[in-house]
Parts: sequence; C-alpha cells; structure tokens
Amino acid sequence: MTKKNLFPPFLNADSDGAAVDALHILLCALGYGGEIKRDRNYGKMTVAAVKRLQHHLGINEDGNFGPETRAALKAKMGIDVELIPGSKDHFADATNFVGPETPEGETEQWLPEYDE
Repeated sequence: MTKKNLFPPFLNADSDGAAVDALHILLCALGYGGEIKRDRNYGKMTVAAVKRLQHHLGINEDGNFGPETRAALKAKMGIDVELIPGSKDHFADATNFVGPETPEGETEQWLPEYDE
C-alpha cells in the first residue's frame, strides 16, 4: 500500500469529510476562516473563505480548492498541501466531492490508503 496525502485533487461546494476539516483548519490558521464551523462540510462559509484566500493570492475567485489554488498557495505562501499526510483517524472517513472530470452531480470519494 502507498500513503496518500489527505487532500484529494479538488474540493468544492458540497464536498465533505476529513479533507474539508483539514481545509477549515488551514483557512483558520491563515486568517481566512471567518465564521467557518468545523463541520466537515464545504458550505457557503467555506466557499467565501476560499474566495478571500484566492483574492489574496491574485487568482480566479471561484471558491474551489483545486489545482490553481493549491499551486498559488505553494508558490506565494510556501504551503504545499501535498505534503500534509492523513492520520489513521482520517483514513476511516472518506472525503466526498464532485470532481472536474466527473459528470455533473456525480460524487467521487477520496479514501487514501494507509500503510502502517
């Protein structure tokens, strides 16, 4: 088995699960959390917080935590979410999201494998 990072390639409105919880923590730590509730749901407050982060990064403010946002976060703030591993606790909880490659409304699941 391989170890995968906690974040799937794409998080967006209505995503839920462990990766969304980690995103909430990251946004709050960076000062963009505002009124986010750590409920593992990528709701309106999370979209607004990601848009604030995207504005600061000088990129398209679409509210999605995808490749463009991740690359800008790494380049401009030195934060590489690819290096944030999941813990044993996270692996019991899949992250659900609608990916850019999936048919509209079809949910994908991200459940990293864990090698003890």
